[in-house]
Amino acid sequence: LPTPQPDGLHADAVAVRHRVIDDVVLRECVPANGVKQVVVLNAGMGTRPYRLHLPDVVWFEVDQFEVLELKRLLLADAPAGLRRSAKKSVREIKLVGSELAAPGAFDRLNGDLLRAGLDPKKPALFVAENVFPTLDTADAAKLVRSFPKAPGSIVVASCFTRRTLEWTSVEANIAAYPLALAEECSRRRSHLEGMRRSRAFGGWRLCNLKGLSQHARAYGYVVTHGPGNECAMPERAGEEMVFELRRRRPWYVRPFVMLKNVVIRGGSRGSAYR
Repeated sequence: LPTPQPDGLHADAVAVRHRVIDDVVLRECVPANGVKQVVVLNAGMGTRPYRLHLPDVVWFEVDQFEVLELKRLLLADAPAGLRRSAKKSVREIKLVGSELAAPGAFDRLNGDLLRAGLDPKKPALFVAENVFPTLDTADAAKLVRSFPKAPGSIVVASCFTRRTLEWTSVEANIAAYPLALAEECSRRRSHLEGMRRSRAFGGWRLCNLKGLSQHARAYGYVVTHGPGNECAMPERAGEEMVFELRRRRPWYVRPFVMLKNVVIRGGSRGSAYR
């Protein structure tokens, strides 16, 4: 996104989502003791490992092999003026050919990542941008269960609320919007409330849940709603959200809480607690 001007710039929702996730990746990976493994699901033509300077990070891209290979060839054949931008800015990029929509993909994902070199004992950051909306709640739970469970691991993802899915399911509501929006809405299968109700995030703590408009305003952008912005629904329809999941520590390794001013007197029958 360009630098905000005094009179305000209109934010595109997709650009805001990209920037929010960029910021999460940088926040978690830049510190010396930060996360050094990043796994991007449905990586597509994304360019984060070429844009974000993370020389200590091993970057895993998961998508259909044909998509990953096409991107590799396009970058290798970049015009002279773009070759600098086509060079990786992470320690290593590892391509994992796996189509998440294929039957049994979630059962294989963990093994695919381990074979590609992911260290299951070290924390990893999983980027699931625009992944959960395309899954039903059962598949969303399977996907989360497939992630390696090293303490300190994080997931950053996008989702929609139930109100948004209900609004976009009515054809008349999106008739005034570009066809691309109707096509995107037709692929949405789950919402945040449904995933939480079904405990799809079991073992992970949901945090930093915010709408894109809140992020855009924090960046200094003007948020508009309506057909003028094909990515922004009317306010009554809700909006896209970005959230994080943090790996919970197992109950048996959580520290015990010491209660102050509690004295246990041993003895026979009549032991007192004060």
